[in-house]
Amino acid sequence: TKLYIDQEIQGQKVSKFMIADPISVPPNISIKDFVENYVYQSYHHFYPVTDNGVLLGYIGIHEVKSIPHTAWEKTLVNEVMVSNITSITVTAETSALDALNLMNQSDSPMLMVVDGPKLMGIITNQNLFKFISLKLELEGG
Repeated sequence: TKLYIDQEIQGQKVSKFMIADPISVPPNISIKDFVENYVYQSYHHFYPVTDNGVLLGYIGIHEVKSIPHTAWEKTLVNEVMVSNITSITVTAETSALDALNLMNQSDSPMLMVVDGPKLMGIITNQNLFKFISLKLELEGG
């Protein structure tokens, strides 16, 4: 099936599959606020961290779990966010196949789509797989 997947997304751009204007988190809120107002509201595992649209990094469940629950109120998002993000950022013009390969290499189910320093959207392997499975279902690959 890998060959089929490669053929189906060959020539497609990330912009076709990305979720524009995803939920993002400000850097200066507490972990407690983040968990209560973002994680428990939208149930995602991964959130870009932005300041006025500029991408600073991301925070996820993994980062939150590294902080003792008792410190959530005193710890800010920007203290635990991952700021080394070059390996999981792409542009809207990146090929979807390159994006999928990058997800596999970085072991990340999601990439952040940027235009310079600005966050434009996110792309997930689920979005790509949904497209491929619909195409298989409709065209019978």
